Amino acid sequence: MLTLTGVGGVGKTRLARRVAAEARRTFPDGVWSVELAPLQNGDLLAQTVGAVLGLEDRPLGPPLDSLVAFVSDKRLLLLLDGCEHVTEACAELADRLLKTAPGVRVLATSRQALGISGEHVLAVPPLSTPDLDAPVSAEALNESEAVRLFMERAKASAADFAITDRNRQTVARLCQWLDGIPLAIELAAVRLRSLSVEQILERLDDRFRLLTGACHIAPPHQQTLRAAVDWSYQLCSSEERLLWQRLSVFPGQFDLDAVENICCHDGAITRESALELVTGLIDKSLLIREHCQRTSARYRLLETIREYGLMLLTDSGEERVLRRQHRDYCERMILESEKARFGPHQLDWFSRLHLDHDNLRAALLFSLTEPGETQHVFQIVATNDDYWGFHGLLGECRHWLGQALEQDHMQTRARVKALRVAGRYALLQGDTDTARSLLHESHSVAVRLGDSEAVARVTTCFGQAALHRGCPSEAIPLLYEALNRCLEMDGLACTRWWTLHFLAHAFGALGETDKAIAACEESLTLIDMFKAETYRPLSLWTIGLQYYRRGDTGRAADFVKECLRTQQSIDDVCLLSVTQSLEVMAWMAASEDRHQHAAQLLGAAYSRWRSLGTLPSQVPPLSASHAACERRVRDALGHEAFTATFQHGATLTSDQALNCALGEKIPDADECQQGRKLSPTLTRREREVADLIAQGMSNKEIAATLVIAQRTAENHVENILTKLGFTSRLQIASWSMNGRC
Repeated sequence: MLTLTGVGGVGKTRLARRVAAEARRTFPDGVWSVELAPLQNGDLLAQTVGAVLGLEDRPLGPPLDSLVAFVSDKRLLLLLDGCEHVTEACAELADRLLKTAPGVRVLATSRQALGISGEHVLAVPPLSTPDLDAPVSAEALNESEAVRLFMERAKASAADFAITDRNRQTVARLCQWLDGIPLAIELAAVRLRSLSVEQILERLDDRFRLLTGACHIAPPHQQTLRAAVDWSYQLCSSEERLLWQRLSVFPGQFDLDAVENICCHDGAITRESALELVTGLIDKSLLIREHCQRTSARYRLLETIREYGLMLLTDSGEERVLRRQHRDYCERMILESEKARFGPHQLDWFSRLHLDHDNLRAALLFSLTEPGETQHVFQIVATNDDYWGFHGLLGECRHWLGQALEQDHMQTRARVKALRVAGRYALLQGDTDTARSLLHESHSVAVRLGDSEAVARVTTCFGQAALHRGCPSEAIPLLYEALNRCLEMDGLACTRWWTLHFLAHAFGALGETDKAIAACEESLTLIDMFKAETYRPLSLWTIGLQYYRRGDTGRAADFVKECLRTQQSIDDVCLLSVTQSLEVMAWMAASEDRHQHAAQLLGAAYSRWRSLGTLPSQVPPLSASHAACERRVRDALGHEAFTATFQHGATLTSDQALNCALGEKIPDADECQQGRKLSPTLTRREREVADLIAQGMSNKEIAATLVIAQRTAENHVENILTKLGFTSRLQIASWSMNGRC
């Protein structure tokens, strides 16, 4: 027995019929298909199957016994299509047949397994969709099963429809937003009779009303997307239905701990029953368990299933309560991560928070739009602020804090923290005037509130600011003041490390490399003491930079390569550390006349600087060396060759860039390609979207800022990519930040 399981509309019936047709010759007594959707309950199952097989309805004896006797000597395949609403009856029938009729094989389709001995279960996944994180080429579209189905059905609905360079990205996004569910894709294709593909995508916010109009000879529960999902909903227990709608508050992945803390808040679902209910939804193909290397399992709802649940959650009047529960859970998670800020588990927390990043965004958006909740934004973003820097999310961090600081002016410790973090990341992005204003306000309020820890932390930022103004001699006394303040208090090990880090840069900028290296070694001692391995790569890079300044490129390369190898040994990498390492390795390659290698590394570093929302020219400790390196390499290679090699370096993946820096696998120069000629012909709205992308905003944040639908924002992004000949948001950000030249 083989049972094909999967969410409604995924194509179980079609696949089963194809299998049955191809296996027909194997069964001399035939292949028999029984459509079970019309059955109201399982009492008439045996009679229904018997009627299909040609068995007369005998009044004597149980119908199942008669059916078993009839097929006991036959070799046939029985296809039971749509077992989910009569699962127990189907399980009993199949179990009897398998035990007493050796020539009978059973092929079943169901939204959940029947659970009998000898049953093999094959989960039918949705069709493959294009990877929108990579360039969507014609070849990539052709490899997508969902796109191929859409095109096949589109030709039947609108014969003149074709995929072009302009709508390619839209088709790809449409298929992804429909989760690769064949029924949804077919229903969308039908709409091409009256709408463009762009209009269909814009209207997917109301997909259940839009996606109707299927073939009316199909079973009722397969004629519309709403009917397919309604059918699944009816098959759930009342507790499973409640959990389904509450799970819709998660915009992305989540784990069991989150379910227990958010969805079991009022006793309607108990913590003890949560696992069983989650398992039930997985068994019914409504909840997907994600492949994840973490020790705890993670789950997600298909977007179609989630939107259905969210519709029910809104109608129940419970949405606001669940969103607050969700926000509070995210805030507790951040506060818990702060306890491990400078210790052996910090990287684990960074990884976990990254998996929950969509949840953090949803929590922040709720706090910004709910009156009186803005202080929660300060806590979520600024409590463990190194998380944002580690993953290169400087622009997004500033975006959230900027909105919250404009809305809420209460003089609290949370605001002090938010001002400092916003100022710190403004410095890293070269926005020194904004940084100065934010940091001074943070210091003023901290002094007024008597918050000694906050004063120590912001004093470190004052030293950092002096460095960014190119005033290392002014930075040193500020950093020593901060260091002394830290030593007077417990719990500021992370601030001590950052202070030593900036102190090393200040001494290095003054040419006092011995003192700089001593500060680095002290920072490494602190790392060893607290087992804070997350920060080791930055310390190694800083030591390498000091040896480079001293002229000892051999030792400098050793430390920077150790920094990069340390990054390679962990699952997550610190974008800032990698970017700075690529930069310094480019300088060293140029000093050794390896100009092509240097140009590639400069390109690889450039794309990552842009991702951070800054440039080395805006980072005073690096600006002079960067400019000298670029001039030297450009003069040696010539403008055209330098540009081609630089642009190729900018396209390297993270692994390729690290390998290039380590000299383990350097891309051939012949593979370098000239960049495309830009044609900046954007509309006013598209230029606004491009500027917001350059600020690090996601599509959801762009939509909220411009007060437009998220899918409208996505369409603008795709139009920008098409018009400019770009393949990534990073290129849009670079184009915008370079004055659109």
